[in-house]
Amino acid sequence: MRQWALVGARARIQELSAEIDKIRAMFPGEFGLRGGAKQGATTGRRKKRKLSAAGRKAISEAAKARWARQKAEKGVDGAGGPQARKKR
Repeated sequence: MRQWALVGARARIQELSAEIDKIRAMFPGEFGLRGGAKQGATTGRRKKRKLSAAGRKAISEAAKARWARQKAEKGVDGAGGPQARKKR
């Protein structure tokens, strides 16, 4: 009985697969990679973002302030940190 159920399930899978193919053929380019690329979609790299000098400066100042706060919280004055490694 299990064998007949398996045969029926496989037949149903084939029917559904054929139906899916028909639907995808009716709407080309709408189902991701299998249906092809969507119309108007670009391939390749994303456009490079450009940051103004003022934006870079603002980010730099914010990072320096954050690092200074963290050092102040830890009480590190520069001399109490880990020793530098000696070169061989």
